[in-house]
Amino acid sequence: MSHSNLNTALTTDPSETPAANTPWAIQRDDVPIEGGFDPQYGNVTWQTMICNSRMDFHDLVLGVAQIPPFGSLPLHRHDPAEFYFITSGGGEINIDGQITPARSGMAIFIPGGAEHGILAGPDGIEFLYGFPNSRFDDVTYNFSQQQDSVQ
Repeated sequence: MSHSNLNTALTTDPSETPAANTPWAIQRDDVPIEGGFDPQYGNVTWQTMICNSRMDFHDLVLGVAQIPPFGSLPLHRHDPAEFYFITSGGGEINIDGQITPARSGMAIFIPGGAEHGILAGPDGIEFLYGFPNSRFDDVTYNFSQQQDSVQ
């Protein structure tokens, strides 16, 4: 990469749809917060920052999610694989019955179809999530029986 490319401003206007094959950036504050109101999803909130509903040329979904202290994202499944990257806080993640401590700086791979959920610790948890799909809306969440925790 040449140094002249480093000085080129990326498209950052949230009302602008980037042209195909054009680098761009988006500020988290410009993305709506979703979730937090449907008990099926627990009390997780999320902001999907990269997906085909905002542009027409990327083949991935990337967002950031937050769960408050001792909150949860209940056990669920979906077809595409997913990753989490814990950015702050911690808790426990359950993947197909295996409970693993999750803490800041940890990357977690979740195979497609695996049952998984998160129970946040006393500081809550924030994590990046991603799918190898074009649109977040195309990921169908199939929740296990309702529960209060990820057991």
